[in-house]
Amino acid sequence: MAPSQILEKVRVELHARERHEVRALLAHGKPLDDFSVESIQAMVLTSNLVLAGMSSSEKLSKEEIVAVQTAMDNDIPYGFVNDIFDCYKRPWFAPFREKASKLFVVAPDEIPEAKTLFPNADVVASGNPCWEDYFDPTMPKSEVRKLLGIPDEHKVVLCVGGKDPIGNMIYGDTIRAMTEIAGTFDPAYTVVLAPHPGDPVKPENYECFAEFSKFPVVKIAKPGVIPTRDLIAASDVLVVLASNLGIEAACQRKPVIHYFHELYENKVRNSGGWPWKPIDMRIAAGAGRISWLAEEIEFFLDQYADSQMRHRQEEVFPTVTEKGVAARKICDALESDVVKK
Repeated sequence: MAPSQILEKVRVELHARERHEVRALLAHGKPLDDFSVESIQAMVLTSNLVLAGMSSSEKLSKEEIVAVQTAMDNDIPYGFVNDIFDCYKRPWFAPFREKASKLFVVAPDEIPEAKTLFPNADVVASGNPCWEDYFDPTMPKSEVRKLLGIPDEHKVVLCVGGKDPIGNMIYGDTIRAMTEIAGTFDPAYTVVLAPHPGDPVKPENYECFAEFSKFPVVKIAKPGVIPTRDLIAASDVLVVLASNLGIEAACQRKPVIHYFHELYENKVRNSGGWPWKPIDMRIAAGAGRISWLAEEIEFFLDQYADSQMRHRQEEVFPTVTEKGVAARKICDALESDVVKK
């Protein structure tokens, strides 16, 4: 989903410049069932430049791989845009590193290592264009809580899932962690489970958590009804996997706990994303067991305002004063390649 959001901003910026025809193939976290391999190849073969995301698994990257493979085989310049830290390390894109002409990373300190993997690419620290929007919720906290049926006085833990069963173990583990914190019948807590838009499991199938959890109160936020940015604004703590949502919460000055149980940690390691950089940067905490998750939630519900995490979030993500900078930086670099071609 995140690569699609970035590429949509790039598409809008390029379109506004009125100098190029821009064709976008964006899935927004869902399968691209309407596009065949042949149709993707045809789009690439009639293009001067291809820009692809680097999705979070080889399975989810199949359309991106078809596009850049076609570009590489036909000497069409291509590049990649990263949506999160260490994205450029994902091994399923290794065959395309040497001939890539552009790589857009999210932070300047990633450039040296990225250059070793993409030796012939112009590596640009563009940042993520979507991060500029993360500071501004679209709905008041009280309205979000009213829509979900949550009293204003409740402490709310938002738990956002992923696209597969390994990641979605986070739901049950977060509920169990909350039970450890306050016993079995404390009425002052709500856990909101937010399924990913790309999750093949229907959201209503998660209602069993709400039905059978006597404590805490559990609510299900169906995808597409309330923007995740507003769910974050209405919460007190975010529990999440390896996701850009942790950055979004940091920009809103909310405590973030990335949950890596053993199986999910193995998955992240296989993608080249371990250790998870936001934890090392101290803009988020990490937990690998239910008991550790309970301790982190309890701590940040009580002491986040004066925590090191809060101060680091303010240092690393100062409030944005001008939007569109990252998208313009990407487009400027892309246009230089089009001119060369």
